[in-house]
Amino acid sequence: MCLVQHELRKLIRTPMIWIFLLLCLLANLFFICTDLYERDGFHQISQMVKQTGQRMGDSFTQILYQQPKSEWRDILLEATVNPKDIFEEFQMWQLSGNELQQSISSDIFERWQAWKYRLLQPRIKQMADEDVSLDVYAGVLTHGSHMRLFGTVLRAVTGEAACTGMLFMLHLFGYERLYDTEALLATAKTGRRICRAKIIAGLLAASAGYLLLAVSTLAVYFFLWDYNGLWGANVSSQFNYIVQGLRTMHFVTWTDFTVAGYLAATLALGMVFTLVVSLPAAAVGMLCRNTYLGALGLFAIILCSLAVPFLCADLKLWVCYAVSMFLPIVLWFQQAAWFTEQSINAILPWQETIGVCGNLLLSSGICMAAWKRYKRKDLS
Repeated sequence: MCLVQHELRKLIRTPMIWIFLLLCLLANLFFICTDLYERDGFHQISQMVKQTGQRMGDSFTQILYQQPKSEWRDILLEATVNPKDIFEEFQMWQLSGNELQQSISSDIFERWQAWKYRLLQPRIKQMADEDVSLDVYAGVLTHGSHMRLFGTVLRAVTGEAACTGMLFMLHLFGYERLYDTEALLATAKTGRRICRAKIIAGLLAASAGYLLLAVSTLAVYFFLWDYNGLWGANVSSQFNYIVQGLRTMHFVTWTDFTVAGYLAATLALGMVFTLVVSLPAAAVGMLCRNTYLGALGLFAIILCSLAVPFLCADLKLWVCYAVSMFLPIVLWFQQAAWFTEQSINAILPWQETIGVCGNLLLSSGICMAAWKRYKRKDLS
C-alpha cells in the first residue's frame, strides 16, 4: 500500500498532469457555453413539465393550457395534442429487415440482425403496454438536448478521461527511465514487483481523473441547463431518436431508463471504458524502452482503428464490420446510442456493455502478459 501511495504522489506532484486536466475542463466549458441557443426554451419546457408531469394525455394538456401564455407553451401544446403511442403494433425486426436488404448484401449479417430484432420485439411490446413513448421528455427539444449531453459533453469527458488514464500509466512506467534509475530499481528488494503498485496507482488515478472531469463538467452543465422537470422522463420518448447513417431510428433501449438512470449507467460504463484504455498503456510502459515512442504508437493504433468499420463497409466485408464495432474507440464513438439497439452498428443486445467488459478482460490479459515478460526482461 505504501508503494501505491508513493506512485500516486509522483502523479500528484507532476504539474503537466494538472495542466492537462485543466485544458480538458476548459475544452468542456467551451463545448457547453458555445451551444446555449436553446437554453431559454429548454428552461421553460422543464418548468412547465414540472407542473404537468411527463406523461402526455388529457390531464397533461389541461394543465399545460393553464400555464402562462408564451411561445414555448404554444409550441409544446401543438406538439403534444392528441398523442399516439408510436410502439403500438410496431414490428421492429420487419422494418429493419427491409432496410437491411436495401443496403447490405450479407446473409450472415442479415441473420444476425434478424435474430437481434426478434429478441427486441418483446421489449417493443412491453414499451407499448407501458406507454413509455408518451413521456414528453423535453418535447421538440428532446433530441438536441439528449445529443448535447450524451453525444457531446459526456463523450468528451469519457474520451478525455481515457487519454488521461493512458498518460498516467505512461508517466508512471516511464518515470524511472526518465531519471535513468530503472536498472537500479530492478536490483532492489522490491525490484520489478513495483509494476503491480504502478498498475494499481494508475487505475486509481485514472478513476479519480474521470470522476474529477465528470463531476466538474456536469456541475457546470446542469447549472446552465435546468433538468428539474426531466429527471423522471423515459429516454424512449417519441420525441427522442438517433441517426444511424442516413436513417432515423426510434430511441429503443433494452430496458427502461429514466434520464437520471441513463445518465448514471452511462457514467458507470464510461468509468470502465477509462480503465480499458489505461491498461494497454501500462503494457506499453513495461515493454517499450522509449515510453514516448510507445505512447505515440498506442495513440496512432487507437485512432487508426476508427477507420476500420468504414473500410470494411466500403469493401462490403460485413462480418468484419460487425467485429470491428467492438473496437474500443468505436464503442466510444457510439456513446450517444449506448444501451439501444444501434441499428446495423450492433449485432448483440447490450453490445456496448458486452464490448466494454470484453475489452476490459482483453486489456487485463495483455497487461498480465506484459508483466510476465517484464519480469524476464534484460534491463542492462
